[in-house]
Amino acid sequence: MTTRLTAINLRAAEDGEADKVLTLFSLEKGLLRVRARGIKKANARLRFAALPFCFGVYTVTEARNPLLCGCEPEEFFSELREDLPRYHAAAAAAELCVLLLRRDQPDPALFALLLRALKELAFEPAPLSALIRFFLGALEAEGYCLDPGEAGEKLRFSESGGFNAFQGLPVSPGVIRALSAARAGEPLPPGEAADSLRFLGNIVYLLTGEAMTSLKGLLALTETEKGT
Repeated sequence: MTTRLTAINLRAAEDGEADKVLTLFSLEKGLLRVRARGIKKANARLRFAALPFCFGVYTVTEARNPLLCGCEPEEFFSELREDLPRYHAAAAAAELCVLLLRRDQPDPALFALLLRALKELAFEPAPLSALIRFFLGALEAEGYCLDPGEAGEKLRFSESGGFNAFQGLPVSPGVIRALSAARAGEPLPPGEAADSLRFLGNIVYLLTGEAMTSLKGLLALTETEKGT
């Protein structure tokens, strides 16, 4: 039996000479890994389904180790693969989803946030600010509020104290201002955006125990561009 899933391909890992394993974020089932047999062959009819950030309806087998059977694409987000900073930013958004999601548990709020973020990363003139908005929205969707001054039991920053309530991670007033500006839709200068993303990456590390390799690559690229 097969099932149809509205999904975004977060990444594809090499698996032997001809296969790949896709990490799909599906609206219906959350995170799942799907083997795509023969997809690396030049004449494979579903090669497009393994493209990074491909969004569409994937048909997979209903099994413990599902196989890819078909894909009806809705959006390829080719703009993300044609611009290196945008590609790295989208990869960081995808990696964050992998770290936050639990396998086989749907998360429609995070799915909607990622789909909107991919559109913004592809077309907006300030992709780093768009990525910051996604980080903030994704963390809030998982129960961590990163807005200064917001009341309640959720995680929040202390603007006057210069630190937040999560394990006392230091945060400068400048980063707080930049986070608030990015959330409001303002484009940030590259330096301020990089500092904010570095701080958010530290938050993710404290929450998950994993360092974000895609974010590290994006920050290195940003520093290189600043130096030229």
